[in-house]
Amino acid sequence: MKLVILAMSCNLPFFVKEEEIVKETWGKDIVENKYEDVSLYFLKSDENERIEGNYIYVNSGDDILHTMQKTMKGIHMLLDNGIEFDFLIRTNLSTYLNIDVIRQFIYGDMLPNYQDWSGTLFTSEVVSTGKKYGPRGNFLFTNRGIINSILYLYDKYYTDTVGLDDAIIGDMLYPAVMLREVYHGEMFKDVRYHKDCYIDNIEDIDPMFFFISFRYFASSMLMGYDTREQIEFETCRQIDKFIRSHKQSS
Repeated sequence: MKLVILAMSCNLPFFVKEEEIVKETWGKDIVENKYEDVSLYFLKSDENERIEGNYIYVNSGDDILHTMQKTMKGIHMLLDNGIEFDFLIRTNLSTYLNIDVIRQFIYGDMLPNYQDWSGTLFTSEVVSTGKKYGPRGNFLFTNRGIINSILYLYDKYYTDTVGLDDAIIGDMLYPAVMLREVYHGEMFKDVRYHKDCYIDNIEDIDPMFFFISFRYFASSMLMGYDTREQIEFETCRQIDKFIRSHKQSS
């Protein structure tokens, strides 16, 4: 089975630095081709649409309100260039993915035709229809069948829609969300995640987590750093060190 990860980025200097941290930590083994079944692409904006190594450039707005357009164009770029997948994760650069645990989950518990589309849900007023459900943009986990449905709906009805991809996809698939309590709980009962967590002690992290969104952390005084960049980058490095040491000892 093939997993493709799209990591949402943009052209601001901070995000360029975040890309390097990803390639230094959880993305390192992927970009060094240590997994035959996992690929990672950073999704960015540029008038010259192309795929270069681990980068996909699409002609879209570079701000948060154009993430739907950027994500859909990125997926089209994958398929138009013959890059096939069974599963796709759309994440961001302030999220640490635990690749080995995700692979164990896919191979142990999921089939390519299983109809699910997100590891977690949020409730938010941001969803344009007022139906307060949607997948979380830091870990939008889905399969090829659902991607085909999303692309069809986007190309037919949503190409002119400006907004956040997680919110708009929540609108698209709202009927499926209503059925989610029926089938989601059992399949994802073992999914562990740390959402927007305050990381005071790395050792308290569950090593079997799927992802950690570390956009918010312990205070800069507690961490010993005084800028968001320093806190975020060092947090990611510390999580990676913890996970790699756990792998070696297990």
